[in-house]
Amino acid sequence: MRRICDCRSPHDVAGRAKAVRILFLSYFFPPYNIIASVRAGKTATYLHRFGHDVRVLTARPLPYPVDLPVEFPPDRISATRWLDISWPHTLATRFRGRGASVAGLVGSAQPLRSPYHLAIRLLDIYRILLAFPDNAIGWFPFGWAQGERLLKEWRPDIIVASSGPPTSLLIAAALRQRHGVPWVGELRDLWTDNHYYTFPMWRRVLETWLERRTLRTAAGLVTVSEPLAQMLRLRYDMPVCVVLNGFDPADYPPAHGCSRIDSCALCTPEMCMQANRAPSRSSLHCSALDRAPGRCGSRSTDGVFRGWCPSCQRRSVTV
Repeated sequence: MRRICDCRSPHDVAGRAKAVRILFLSYFFPPYNIIASVRAGKTATYLHRFGHDVRVLTARPLPYPVDLPVEFPPDRISATRWLDISWPHTLATRFRGRGASVAGLVGSAQPLRSPYHLAIRLLDIYRILLAFPDNAIGWFPFGWAQGERLLKEWRPDIIVASSGPPTSLLIAAALRQRHGVPWVGELRDLWTDNHYYTFPMWRRVLETWLERRTLRTAAGLVTVSEPLAQMLRLRYDMPVCVVLNGFDPADYPPAHGCSRIDSCALCTPEMCMQANRAPSRSSLHCSALDRAPGRCGSRSTDGVFRGWCPSCQRRSVTV
């Protein structure tokens, strides 16, 4: 079996005579509660606990709940402001509810039924043209300037940039070009090869050019699965490491009342299937549980799922 990365235990890393100085770039970071912040926050926290000298560069404020615990030392976090380039599109999207994708709106042949539809289409075109390569591009000048200030006072051995959004990769590449510090790109999702890439073909061509121009300057890449790593290896002649998503058991103490982890299953339709996505394994699992003999599997119309074990039934857990 091919070895995809050189991984050592925390004891090996902490036992080194000299810690590695790491500048960690991530647009998403705690306390903003979004799944990208969870991985970024944990990565920086573990690197710090393993004995490395880690500094974080991130953006604030972000339009997400501010309730994710900050485990990383706050005095090592440099948070800068950012400019929402696509704010007209963002504002309009909040009022129009669910609609077609950007590509569908721009490329559709549907007639413009009202001035409102014309305005929405123009805003989508505005986003395609200005929010390039992503909605966080307004962070680039502020993140790059703060990175410049940090590198004047403290020179890292390596820069780690977590994407998406790809803007963090652009900042890392710019700092590398100016200061010669090697950088590693973490692609939680692929860039233009993302399964949910919705922009028109002409933009994909331009963005692919930018992606290759940016990533070829990296010293290595990190992604979350072997299939994604294989796609990156086909494009780039550099080391590609897989770091799987996971969880810290300490964050999830054992639940009281359930003796077996498979004796309690809670789910909602929203968890099983999201808009414009194919049914997930979770939805298939839920269907199988409904048909399984001996399972209570009762569903109610008030949004309350009563679990598979008597303890959860007594508690009437709401999800």
